[in-house]
Amino acid sequence: MKYIMTKSVLQYISRHISDQIHFLLGKYYTPVGRVESASTSGLLPDFRFRNFRILQFCTLNDTMIVEFVSLHASLCVLGIILSIYALHVELEKEKNKSYVAFCDFSDRVSCTKAFSSYYGKGFGLLQYIVGEDSILLQPNSVLGIIFYVLQLVLGHVGGYLCVHLLFYTSVLSCLGCLWLAYVLYFILNDTCVVCIATYAVNFAIMFVNYQTFVAL
Repeated sequence: MKYIMTKSVLQYISRHISDQIHFLLGKYYTPVGRVESASTSGLLPDFRFRNFRILQFCTLNDTMIVEFVSLHASLCVLGIILSIYALHVELEKEKNKSYVAFCDFSDRVSCTKAFSSYYGKGFGLLQYIVGEDSILLQPNSVLGIIFYVLQLVLGHVGGYLCVHLLFYTSVLSCLGCLWLAYVLYFILNDTCVVCIATYAVNFAIMFVNYQTFVAL
């Protein structure tokens, strides 16, 4: 029952975000037909993106900006919810070693195993930089909350500098996701549903940020 409920919630969330992305694709990406050749006077097929011309070939208008900001904000809110839940699970596990989280299905599919591991704080890397006792050494979930709030604020502020900060910080977050995914699969031998959902959110945020970045 717990597995079915979790699966249903994740399916609903992914379907909602997927619908928003497909809506934007269908509304703002123009079909690629034929383009003028530089070497001939005829028209040649344009196979660059098969069916859609990516956003960098068109100009953002006010409506597009509003809807991209809306999608970006939805992803950030989802990321904050996932991070808060991850922090809740970690704190509960520290207080009660026998605590079983909603996302714990087995020994190989467990989020508490990932959150309470050595890599659950500072990506398992900050310890070597700031030390074990540093205030900067926070759970990954706290770092995630800070990241999503920063993305949310910068996304609503807008502007040339903010667009660059949004894109580069999201790239950095995705690099962190790749590292944690490697740790999860090859070191911890675990499958963390909340972690994987967070990775998907981060890559979706980077995708949205990329669209506005290349349109500058």
